[in-house]
Amino acid sequence: MKNKCVSLLEQDVPIIKKNARIIKLTALLFLIPALGAFANNLNFKVPETSLPNLISKTDNFVEIVDSQQKASISGKVTDSSGAALPGVTILIKGSTSGVITDVNGNYTISNVPANATLVFSFVGMETKEVLCAGKSTINLTLSESTVAINDVVVTALGLKREKKALGYSVGEVKTEQMQRVPQKDLLGSLAGKVSGMKITNTSNDVNSDTYVNIRGITSLAGNNNPLVVVDGVPTGDQRVMKDISPDDIESVSILKGPSAAALYGSRAGSGVILINSKSGKLHKNGLGVEVSVGSTYSVPYKYIELQNRFTTGISGVLNESSYQQWNGPEEGVSAVQWNTNGVAQPLKFYNNALRDYFQTGLETVYNGSVFGSYDRGTFRLSLSRLDATGVYPGVELSRNGVNMAVTYDLTKKLKISTNIEISNPYSDSYPLKNGGETQYMAVYQTPPHVNINDLKDYWKTPNVLQKGVSTNYDNPWFAAYELKDGFNRLRLFGNMKLEYQVMPDLKIMGRYSFSSNDEKRTYRQPWSSYGGDGGGNNRPYGMYNETISNQREMNADFLVSYKKKVGKFEVDPSVGGNLMTQRNYLMYAGGDKLVLPGLYTLSNVDRSSLTYYDNTYKKNIYSVYALVNLSYNNMIFVDATARNDWSSTLPEANRSYFYPSVSLSALVNEMVSLPSWVSLFKIRSGISQVGKDTSPYTISTVLDSGTWGTNTTYTVPGKLPNVNLKPEIASSFEIGTDMSFIQNRLGFDFTYYKVKNKNQILDASTSSMSGYTAATINAGNVENTGVEIGFNAVPVKLKDFTWDLNANFTRERSKLKELTAGINQFQFWESAQVYAWTKVGDYIGDFYSRDMKRVTEGTYKGWPLLDSNGNMQAGETGGDYAGNYMHKFMVGLQSNFTYKNFTLSLSFDWRQGGKYYDQTMMRLARAGKVDYYHKGDESSRTFSGILNNNSFNGDMNALATEIKSHPEIYQDNVWVGGRSQDLGGFLYTNGVYEGAFIPGVRSDGKGGYIENFGASGTKLIKAYDVFGTSSGYFYIGQRTEYVYDASYIKLREIALSYTLPKSVSSKVRAQNIILSGFMKNIIIWAANKTNQDPEGMYNQTYNADMSTSNTKQGLSLWNGSPIIMPVGFKINVTF
Repeated sequence: MKNKCVSLLEQDVPIIKKNARIIKLTALLFLIPALGAFANNLNFKVPETSLPNLISKTDNFVEIVDSQQKASISGKVTDSSGAALPGVTILIKGSTSGVITDVNGNYTISNVPANATLVFSFVGMETKEVLCAGKSTINLTLSESTVAINDVVVTALGLKREKKALGYSVGEVKTEQMQRVPQKDLLGSLAGKVSGMKITNTSNDVNSDTYVNIRGITSLAGNNNPLVVVDGVPTGDQRVMKDISPDDIESVSILKGPSAAALYGSRAGSGVILINSKSGKLHKNGLGVEVSVGSTYSVPYKYIELQNRFTTGISGVLNESSYQQWNGPEEGVSAVQWNTNGVAQPLKFYNNALRDYFQTGLETVYNGSVFGSYDRGTFRLSLSRLDATGVYPGVELSRNGVNMAVTYDLTKKLKISTNIEISNPYSDSYPLKNGGETQYMAVYQTPPHVNINDLKDYWKTPNVLQKGVSTNYDNPWFAAYELKDGFNRLRLFGNMKLEYQVMPDLKIMGRYSFSSNDEKRTYRQPWSSYGGDGGGNNRPYGMYNETISNQREMNADFLVSYKKKVGKFEVDPSVGGNLMTQRNYLMYAGGDKLVLPGLYTLSNVDRSSLTYYDNTYKKNIYSVYALVNLSYNNMIFVDATARNDWSSTLPEANRSYFYPSVSLSALVNEMVSLPSWVSLFKIRSGISQVGKDTSPYTISTVLDSGTWGTNTTYTVPGKLPNVNLKPEIASSFEIGTDMSFIQNRLGFDFTYYKVKNKNQILDASTSSMSGYTAATINAGNVENTGVEIGFNAVPVKLKDFTWDLNANFTRERSKLKELTAGINQFQFWESAQVYAWTKVGDYIGDFYSRDMKRVTEGTYKGWPLLDSNGNMQAGETGGDYAGNYMHKFMVGLQSNFTYKNFTLSLSFDWRQGGKYYDQTMMRLARAGKVDYYHKGDESSRTFSGILNNNSFNGDMNALATEIKSHPEIYQDNVWVGGRSQDLGGFLYTNGVYEGAFIPGVRSDGKGGYIENFGASGTKLIKAYDVFGTSSGYFYIGQRTEYVYDASYIKLREIALSYTLPKSVSSKVRAQNIILSGFMKNIIIWAANKTNQDPEGMYNQTYNADMSTSNTKQGLSLWNGSPIIMPVGFKINVTF
């Protein structure tokens, strides 16, 4: 009898309605209890009634078959070694009916037509098709694929491509690489795993900030951040990666260069990070449930070494109003102290301030999801929760998250899908740790004769007056718990997509995506705030401010794709378009004086100090694009793209800009005969262009409103608009190769690239006579070149033991090729007379300090030229090259060892070279709070100079002879003397042994010089003044004193996981239970030796709505955080 196979749509309407109701009821029966249970602390049980039982009752509505023509087939699937393969998908070819193998590799599939073909597929294995031919048992062995496991990657516009067909480099990180240890955000899962991508954390504390860069600096305007796209939704904000749960991510693709990212348009000039969420999938029980919980203890284990010999004061006299700790009194000296009620008592010193102040932080991450599939679609819904407390006291963070992915086949040809992500991070105390935040200053101002634990009860009068040592700096506990940065952010993004398969070779896709970010940030200081914000701002009546931002982005796009194979040729052309609209709003209000103490509202801010402003901006980009993928005989692949954007931020004559790309990939191993041990030999190359526009209203004159008495005033902006502004254009070239050997047991890839970014949009200074301070112009050409190398190997692969290894190497440089006429350098940042200048012809990352004034010729050439009092004199501003803050190269290494159910994973990160200017050590040395600040020799001490009064048994002539005879040692920013008599201080004019001198010469006023080498006539200064702000190391000689090497090697993470045997997990009806323990951020070696994490040595500032940032690499403004080592565990259970 002829088989009957009638689709659902061919049945009558009542059956359709009945089936829809059953599917809805089935979903509700499981989703509602699961969601309710998840909200109730994840304490829930899977209902005994299973989804397959319910579905089986509706099978007759899905498909009408003749049971006599169908049968059940069972079997087992193994790999080439004979080991069972769980999770293999078995489908009836031409249908969506199928099952997956259980943990023992067994399967049973019912209702199989007698002449059907079964398709067996598994990641990393060759797909096989088997004709049933009336068989009731089919056992099968799957072989490893000759193509790498990660051969299919997600590329631009979310298109899945075979990696062998790509003519450019794409990095990818899979879910199993990200979820071995719990991470509070996605960025922590990616560091060191992809060549060409630099991820830098300020610390491992809860409130650390993160900087992401792909293939270096190409834009002088400061916007070198990659575009982040989540499930096809461009978010435009890399902070989104801190708001979504890593447990919801299936994979992350890194589109590194313009060739890979050209189809994303203007915002993709610095690369694209494509994040793909997990989706529903087939589960043997119909409905899958996965829960996980992980806890991380952030343990501070290395602290800056503070001196504990001298307390606050100078010349042996206690002064608690000063935070300087030069040669104040030592322990045991009697003095009237802050807590002795006017009675002099012996000083007692404590060495516990940092260890008692910083605490062990705790992060706990919960995640629960339900997922499954049925004949017409898939679904997944997850809930996540993060609760965290910081190492810095008082810091906290919470986050709720919802992620949903649904696909549904409306008909055989029409499919609808949606992805929705909702994230709500919030905190009442979250000082943003971005390398420039000064939240740690108060604890470092606490002198050693004060037990920090005596200050914990920090109110003398609640909300009115703090209890402290001095009114010149805050009680550190008051600073931690009362100076509060709070925020509440609601981020929503998602999309709805329709795909219509017009015919087998033609498909149309339409998609609408929406992204919103609503955030309120608050900052408060109570009455009696003495400057603990680090800005030195004394606010006796406190302050309060609010910033509210609303960001919206809407994208509507379509893509028409066609695929045709003609003989050995295959051509896949596509055309599409995009309409992007942004709408942003920002409001700020606040002031420095609270009317009533302890009430933090805008209405409680004194009207005389209240300031307010708001602004809104809109931006549109319209785009059309086309791409064509051409291949010949599965061995030669050519990709070509073209895109044209129209941006509302550019002048009408220039707002249209076009950029193309072409790439080639050739599989040499398919073209010529190579040894059998060569699995893949591919060469690739590509060229491309991508445009970049500017910020809204850059070309417009926007008036600022204000008041003058009772009158409203308007002022023009300080920048002259440019009505002829053009878009930036980045042109790139890339060439490389991919090779694998011995059935992909050994692999290698190499990429060389060059990017030229022309028409840089910059602000150039103008004459004040024009009425403007700057003008926006097109100028500059930055050339970025780099090399990326990847290596992977499986050195050992046995039945019970496997060792795999992955490594990557990155080296990149950006050179400033040209600027506009009359300008020969570009400034990235300036701080305390140190300048990040890049001069035309030099590499980006150079920075310059200010040396001492020196003798330029004659007998004393090179010696410091001191003033008449023996003080240093400042040399040329920016005249002393200090170094380059870019790393020379970066290496990432991951290694995994698997033995039976155990897996040991290690991830290393090595960054070599690069310098940074450390104002943290500069300030601590200036205040006398450290002795040795680790610049490599005895001159980098504050207790004693390179020589002192005790050298040569006090023979000053011998001292002078030593100094004068060795200019190679003593010319280079050294000092002689000490803080006290036993430390080698010279007798100063005040009768205290605290004198010192700078080796050099002084002018005699007649064209000659007077030696200042220690003999008669040498001018002494206080040791304190050597590090002073006016004529000391604070603003002079920073290169030798406070510029450090940023090299380090880290064990990013070490994790040990264990999968419980099936016999154990089945007792709780679980399919899989994995237990993991881990440690992170173990610094194996750091060149700076200051007990500061060199990774966090940069300063990142944001605009008011936090939407854009300015990263000042190579500058550490105030980074007093201890080095933190997170340790913890994770449990993952799948039902």
